[in-house]
Amino acid sequence: MEQKYNKQNPKENDVIKESFISKVNIFIHKISNKISPIRQILIWYFVISIFGALLLYFPISHNSGQSIEFVDALFVSSSAFSDTGLTTVSLAQKFNWFGKTIVFILLNIGGVGWFTIKIFIITFILKKRTKHSDITSGAAEVGTVKKTETLGLVFSAITISFFSTIIFGFIFGILFAVQTPHNVLDPANLVTPNLKGHWGSAILTGFFHAAASINNSGLDVFNGNSSLAPYSGNYLIQVLTMFLFILGGIGFGVFYDIYVFIKFKSTGKSFTFSLITKLSVVAYAIVALVGLGLVYTSESIMLVNNSVTPFLSDKKIKGSTGAKIWALTFNTFSTRNAGFSTMDINNLGSSTKFIYSLMMFIGSGPGSTAGGLRTTTIAVLFLGLWSHLRRQPTTTAFKRKIPLKILETASVIFFSSLLLTFVSVLLISIAEPEKTTESLINIICVVYSAFGTTGLSPISNDMLESWGVFSKLVIILLMFIGQMGMATTISQFKSKNTHAAKNYIEEKVNLG
Repeated sequence: MEQKYNKQNPKENDVIKESFISKVNIFIHKISNKISPIRQILIWYFVISIFGALLLYFPISHNSGQSIEFVDALFVSSSAFSDTGLTTVSLAQKFNWFGKTIVFILLNIGGVGWFTIKIFIITFILKKRTKHSDITSGAAEVGTVKKTETLGLVFSAITISFFSTIIFGFIFGILFAVQTPHNVLDPANLVTPNLKGHWGSAILTGFFHAAASINNSGLDVFNGNSSLAPYSGNYLIQVLTMFLFILGGIGFGVFYDIYVFIKFKSTGKSFTFSLITKLSVVAYAIVALVGLGLVYTSESIMLVNNSVTPFLSDKKIKGSTGAKIWALTFNTFSTRNAGFSTMDINNLGSSTKFIYSLMMFIGSGPGSTAGGLRTTTIAVLFLGLWSHLRRQPTTTAFKRKIPLKILETASVIFFSSLLLTFVSVLLISIAEPEKTTESLINIICVVYSAFGTTGLSPISNDMLESWGVFSKLVIILLMFIGQMGMATTISQFKSKNTHAAKNYIEEKVNLG
């Protein structure tokens, strides 16, 4: 019999309400049990991106007289939630502080992960037991193969992200409120964020910038959509920003290992850092330093048909040689998924843009707030290649044997990522022919920036806004996959019948 609302008996209504909520919870529980943990991540990420887009599309999020197309709202929502930083509109111009708060919430949830936050609330705040499926999903988000470490990594991810945002938010807010913007590279084209002396706006902007930095999102709410260019002369702001995006980009597992190391050392116990921690740190440093060296070389001695002046010797660009070297350093490190810029990327040569694209393609560490191929993937591939060239039967690193299955997975991730980005460049080039004739390398930069969830782009917001819906959807898909990770995305296409090929006859194929 259908239960109806009874005005005469409120207590009976409470029973009906509790019964309804109970039935809904049971229904959701049954549905979630039928969906794999990895697929649950996909579904939740999609739902959150759509919900964020709807909020950003409504007028309540806009400044007076401003409006936005839904595809652009979806673009901004996906960019914020994937911690990318690419936008088709200026956040400062289009959105009021309610809209900016929505973006702020999205980039924080995306940075540490939806299930990471859920596990933290259930386990550490409500003191309840977390479901096994949520633990599995959380392990995928924080980048660990040991589910026993998930709770520790969840706690590390949330605390590092939260306290970094709070502490550095105040620091940035104070610096923005007392510092006069100074663009040492282009003083004649200075766009003032108008924050000096405006303590309220400066503090709010400081929190937004701190959250965007620790979560490796290049989003900013500065006036003029100029990123950190007005502060290219303020090295303290840049160093603090760099510290935060390196902190968030290496991977929370590294800091959890450091925490356990300190804990063990204080009690006199021995501790060995995990292989993934060693690979993450070493690979991150090597990619950063090699990339930096290539950029310095490209922008100092390489000329293209003697028609392109290298950035370091271009007299049209103001600033001393030291200021230019620092600008190259900051922006090169920013390719590791940060997305902040203190200069116009179009002042760089095509070779430098290509190097930047490769660095964005590689990305940062697993279990971090960053995206891309991941440093451990490229490290495993190079180690495997080195072992093959030396005719060694096994691949080793730091006196540990890397399983053949991991090498195979790294190869699949690499070539799948390469194919995905190549097809994306091709599709956008076909859809935007007038942009292709201007500079194909710029489209390549945007594609790799989206896949690497970086946000560093030589194409301005208004130019991206002029792209067609199809091209925008391609970039949105790339940002979505970049945040999920190619390994997680590929896992959705695995066949359930793993023994299908066992009865086939094996035959060799000539290679090369």
